[in-house]
Amino acid sequence: MFLLETESIPRTTDELTTALNTSLQRWVRRPGGPMASASGEAAGLVGGVTIDLTGGTIDVDRPPDVKPATPPEPGPSAAQFVLRGAPVRARGVAVNFELSASDVTFDYAATPVASSS
Repeated sequence: MFLLETESIPRTTDELTTALNTSLQRWVRRPGGPMASASGEAAGLVGGVTIDLTGGTIDVDRPPDVKPATPPEPGPSAAQFVLRGAPVRARGVAVNFELSASDVTFDYAATPVASSS
């Protein structure tokens, strides 16, 4: 599960790229440019999604709230998905990894909104 911090479901690759990068900045500290990109869209199909955490540090001391308040809704599909870190650091340990997948389907569910008192 990946927390996408956005008020609404992204409808374009630009919106998805922005939402991914905004969300990643909450959990990963990395110098340089954007960590995520999405490309090639057509009627609910994204050509590719790449998340590159290389050189970053993951903040694993803040567990995310992952209890959805709504049932999952179908989201876009991606022909290709890549998640890599070469290396990425967590708790002082450097890890190298790469996950590649094809024909990936994304679902969206909303988390409870914190009430302001």
